[in-house]
Amino acid sequence: MRSGADPSARDGERPTPEGGQPTPVTERGAQTRERLIAAAREVFEERGFIDTRVAHITRHARVSYGSFYTYFPSKEAVFLEIADRLFEGMTRHAVVPSPSAAPSAEVLSPAVRIRRANGAYYQAYLRNAKMMAIIEQVATFNEEFQEMRRKHRAVSVGRSAKAIERWQRAGLVAADLDPEMTARALAAMVDHSLYLWLVQGEDPPGTERLLDTLDTLSIRALGLLPDAIPPAAAPDTTANAASGAALGAALAARLADLATGDAEVTGLRRLTGGASRETWAFDAGGRALVLRRDPSASPDPATMAREAALLTVAADAGVPVPGFVDHGRELLGSPYLIMERLDGETIPRRLLRDGRFANVRPRLARELGTILARLHTIPPHAVPGLPDGDPLDDIATCYEGFAEARPTVELALRWLDRRRPAASVGRSVVHGDFRNGNLMIDPSGVRGVLDWELAHVGDPAEDLGWMCVKAWRFGAPDPVGGFGTRAALLEGYAAAGGTPPTPEALHWWEVYGTLRWTILCRYQAERYLDGSDPSIEYAMLGRRVCEQEHDLLLALGLTSPVTVPDPLGSSSPGTPSVPHDRPSAAALIDAVGAFLDGADQPDERLRFHARVAASALRIARRELLLGDTHWVAHRERLHNLGCATDADLALGIRTGKLDDRMDEVVATVRASVIDKLTVANPRYLAFPA
Repeated sequence: MRSGADPSARDGERPTPEGGQPTPVTERGAQTRERLIAAAREVFEERGFIDTRVAHITRHARVSYGSFYTYFPSKEAVFLEIADRLFEGMTRHAVVPSPSAAPSAEVLSPAVRIRRANGAYYQAYLRNAKMMAIIEQVATFNEEFQEMRRKHRAVSVGRSAKAIERWQRAGLVAADLDPEMTARALAAMVDHSLYLWLVQGEDPPGTERLLDTLDTLSIRALGLLPDAIPPAAAPDTTANAASGAALGAALAARLADLATGDAEVTGLRRLTGGASRETWAFDAGGRALVLRRDPSASPDPATMAREAALLTVAADAGVPVPGFVDHGRELLGSPYLIMERLDGETIPRRLLRDGRFANVRPRLARELGTILARLHTIPPHAVPGLPDGDPLDDIATCYEGFAEARPTVELALRWLDRRRPAASVGRSVVHGDFRNGNLMIDPSGVRGVLDWELAHVGDPAEDLGWMCVKAWRFGAPDPVGGFGTRAALLEGYAAAGGTPPTPEALHWWEVYGTLRWTILCRYQAERYLDGSDPSIEYAMLGRRVCEQEHDLLLALGLTSPVTVPDPLGSSSPGTPSVPHDRPSAAALIDAVGAFLDGADQPDERLRFHARVAASALRIARRELLLGDTHWVAHRERLHNLGCATDADLALGIRTGKLDDRMDEVVATVRASVIDKLTVANPRYLAFPA
């Protein structure tokens, strides 16, 4: 299926050369470690790398010589950490900022963004010029430093390439330019120019002249006009009441064009949920309606058009869906879809716990099978342009695009590749996200199937397996969305004319679905990580990946539910670092979390994001408590397998090199996932399989 290439082009491990055996650090130890790092940087800048000795560093930090080796095995190790931190900061400045990074009232053209990025990078380079000079020298004889520099550069180039792709989609940059090669060339021009002028001191011009030249060359190379603004960079008019009014006016104008009667828009409000799109509820002309819009930073008019077409063909097939009203390529800068608003509930925890749904819950698994059987009568050609790829190859390609090694994913890909079942029946339209949370339900049953943007052509069994993925049970024990049994789902499917898959095939698709949600969580988190969307929701999705890794191990029979106490239950905020005053940093994090939990937010969406933000703070507190201990334990487990990094372990799984030690491999992966979940969401470990 895939080559034996190294699955990680950049590694999230803390860089520690071989031979080091760091120990867990207390709060005081962490302070000492940071003092050593700060002192080492000053000594390196004064003496250079070759002439610096460990004794120079400890003397400057005013700690004992032996203390250094508690935290670092060598001067190379501390230098590597300094360089890694420096490059991490430089990388953030080297990236063209996304539209969402600008204040909502400020619309910036790509040319202005390039100027701001170059200016920020210049200032960062200027502050770090001494260290940059030393790093360049060390990189001439140390391959580890060379590789680290390449990895950081690849990150910044990749993010800039995504910005160029956005501008190409908006028609501002020529489509025949290769985004990655263009980003590499422009980055090399800026980087080398600053090195020559700020490090080598080669005929330094005035700052304004230097930056103006680099900006002009970058802008002209892309063929940008100074003030051209893509539709995706239009103001985010959904941020406040004033922008809501603008959206309401745009909706009223569009509905008036459709001659649907009274076009006055009232009750416009943004709904919670929906990590991939905005969803708004409103009323017009006596009709309850819903608007769905793409995020301004990532418009996708083709997918929106397919979703609109799917609503019509699904209704014709007897699938309950909202009535279609209108769709188009642009409403205040974003593709959109307007449909009827159905009465009912979509929030899974309410559906699984509220008494008003008690009578309908036992019937839902069978009803969902019936609906899927009808959906799968839609032929592949009913909606032109639906994706039609190999599911396993597609998900593997997406995973490899992150250049981020995950041994759990490698175990799942290996299992799936070796056990792929034959197609259960002919291919059809597959919803792609048929699950608890995308269903409108009232006390009588399912009112509508929502969110069709992931629809594609495929094996109908995929939807059945996806419905049974553990994530969609939301803590309930029953496998079909928390509502009922697999047997009830398949009975409803067969009674409505569907051909149920074998138990083995259904299990394969459940494992596949769990892997798919693992990768989708990481994919959505990339919006935050690449700077294109600062949403706390996207940031937190990155920390949900380990939940799905745990679920993968459960689905593969490689772990079991386990109860782990929340580390915050037995910890105290501690004392502040000298010379700082009380309360301590940990206590301040707790205070902000308590404020977010108790604050009276004006609407449901802000309440939702406040809960997400409070959860993020709890993760930060747990990581401060346990991060160093977990790092040391993980490093020791890898060392016992002859691996230095997760990339080595992932490659060993992929190539079969560690097949004779698979029990140890699984134990290592399982322990790592438990550690990650102990920080991210310890309660999740106890949820039933």
